[in-house]
Amino acid sequence: MTGKRMNNRKGADAEREALRILAADGYFLDRTVRHVYRTRTGWGSHRNDTLGCIDIVAKKAGERTRWIQVHAGDNLAAKARKLAKVPWTLAHDSVELWQWAGNLQGTNPRTGQPKAGRFFRIYRLEDNFKQEHCRIDALDSTS
Repeated sequence: MTGKRMNNRKGADAEREALRILAADGYFLDRTVRHVYRTRTGWGSHRNDTLGCIDIVAKKAGERTRWIQVHAGDNLAAKARKLAKVPWTLAHDSVELWQWAGNLQGTNPRTGQPKAGRFFRIYRLEDNFKQEHCRIDALDSTS
């Protein structure tokens, strides 16, 4: 797989896992839709994020609406800047950046310690996307 295709797949896998976690927690979900098109050299696809920066909208009765950007890469600053440009009302909106930590399973070859597993690091706008993050573990593949 080429680098860009692998990154797209990694991001799509992370987004599917986020959807599974939220659905299991009882959220009503909406997500951006990928548009597929044909080019001269094959197929391509494009996705239009909600408000230019949101992948998932999650709603549950009695809670603020969760606006979530799922990211499988390292450059969180660019994503956080995009999210911060939207005029949110934090009394009603929870703006979150979910960073996929991927498949960190097995043992670390350098230290011999067990790896952390599969999880998301969660950063929130109300905390200015600071490093003090919480963690949400991925669901078992059997659930």
